[in-house]
Amino acid sequence: MKDLLPDVRNDPPLHFAQTGKDADVLLIHGTPSSGFEWRKVIPHLSGYRVTLPDHLGFGKSPQPLNADYSPEAHAARLIRFVKEQNLRDVHLVLHDYGGPIGLGMALQLPEHIRSICLINTWGFPLRVLPDVRRGAAVMNSFLGRWLYRYYHFSVRFFLKNSFYSKANLPEDVYQTYLQVHDTPEKRMILYALAKAMTLSDSFSQAIWEERSTLKRWPLQIIWGMADPFLPAKELLPIWKEGLPEAAVVELQKSGHFPQEEQPEELARALLHFWEQTPTRSSSK
Repeated sequence: MKDLLPDVRNDPPLHFAQTGKDADVLLIHGTPSSGFEWRKVIPHLSGYRVTLPDHLGFGKSPQPLNADYSPEAHAARLIRFVKEQNLRDVHLVLHDYGGPIGLGMALQLPEHIRSICLINTWGFPLRVLPDVRRGAAVMNSFLGRWLYRYYHFSVRFFLKNSFYSKANLPEDVYQTYLQVHDTPEKRMILYALAKAMTLSDSFSQAIWEERSTLKRWPLQIIWGMADPFLPAKELLPIWKEGLPEAAVVELQKSGHFPQEEQPEELARALLHFWEQTPTRSSSK
């Protein structure tokens, strides 16, 4: 997998927020969001030092238009970030594209990880899903490029239709997501990840081929069961077969963003999981 990661040494540093103290928690967002998506969960994690980086091009991080925005590059930058911040014995929490990005990092820095939680995400080629294959055909066309560049498709369609209840996406929150990529040029940052849903299959496959390595850590899967884009009936069986040891929590009243719709339930599941997770020294 290391050979798939590009050189990102000259990329600007990531913006991040950090709260609390004691044991480290690292929350990794996906697209088209940022560390902002965890704001409702943070107050419930007061007993931990929580770090929330924004991927390059997202949230408050710089948005250089000529950067590599593939998941492989995001993973390489996350590796650099974890090293720079000296984060160790980390409870890693991954959502959406944070899954392949964060797992790519964990497999390169195993000594830094204490546990892994996967939330409505993947770590295998999504080409196995017929809807993804059909969507990729559109995204990799002139129409897909136009939808992302001018319609802001990632927020106006994907995010807006990802919720169990539209009441859980108030207008001010929607506008916050909408305004981060406020020009056609900036929206191409999002388009890079849309294309990578299938174009980065080799990266996802490399992660999946190392799933036996993932079993070295305590694993948890939390799923918003009303997710229309990463449906539980199609993805959860893959995870359960590949990582049968993982504890699974199903949140019935959440779509793709459980941290927005059921933050207290999500935090409660995380805390229970972490309380059952031995420290590195006691697990030896």
